[in-house]
Amino acid sequence: EEQWFLPGIIVGLIGIGVVVIAYPVFTRITKKQREKLAPQILKLTDELTKSE
Repeated sequence: EEQWFLPGIIVGLIGIGVVVIAYPVFTRITKKQREKLAPQILKLTDELTKSE
């Protein structure tokens, strides 16, 4: 059972590294998508509220 201790730590550290890198990438992509979609969402919202 001790033979898996070091490989487990290595895999865990790699996983932590992936999460640390993925979060900023996710926030950057999400921000760009929001900026891209915001005008269309506002236009559709105006159309819906005017029809009532």
